[in-house]
Amino acid sequence: MKLDYVHAFKAFAPKSEKVVTWVLSNEGLPFPVKFVQQVLDVDLTWVRKVHGDVVVCLGDRPLRKVRTISERFEFLDLLHDMPLRATAQRTADDWNLTADNEVDVSIRVWLEDVPTFGLAPGGNDQPAPRYYAMSNLQQPVIPWYEGIDLSKTRNHDAPLLTERHSLTKIWSSRWSASECEAARSRFELRVREKVRTVGDPAYLSDMIDI
Repeated sequence: MKLDYVHAFKAFAPKSEKVVTWVLSNEGLPFPVKFVQQVLDVDLTWVRKVHGDVVVCLGDRPLRKVRTISERFEFLDLLHDMPLRATAQRTADDWNLTADNEVDVSIRVWLEDVPTFGLAPGGNDQPAPRYYAMSNLQQPVIPWYEGIDLSKTRNHDAPLLTERHSLTKIWSSRWSASECEAARSRFELRVREKVRTVGDPAYLSDMIDI
């Protein structure tokens, strides 16, 4: 059986969690016949990825996406990606944008926290460690809670999924160099937290048609 993996440079401490899911059952036969619901204690490891883009914005509303980027070689390397900043500055120059314009070019970054079943061995062909993906169960994994109605949970309770959040501007053609550096430092401090917290959802499909 081929397994699915999630690659990430940062992981939070694993925690034992009670969940509701569905597992294959043999029901006395020599082969699996169907999925049956079970309440299980599993070790969950949340991993954190950082993504970013260069966009032309009107205020906080993006007009045009120029480039997207993710971590490639180490944790948070995109925060110090000089070609990315060069792309942003070149775009601002092409649009003739200055600090006085309402429109600016921005570098935005956001977090994607992904639930996994923990660190997997191997994967040495990738720069980031690999973790067992939840998709290996082939069924939703739903957090258990006191009073949960197991007969309705599949239709009424949200499964554990990737959480995309904390969309933050770390560079702007309207900002000074010191303002950009301060924004990057604040974001880096937030990302490096030891106990995972979730910020506002990151909505990335809000482009204005021009």
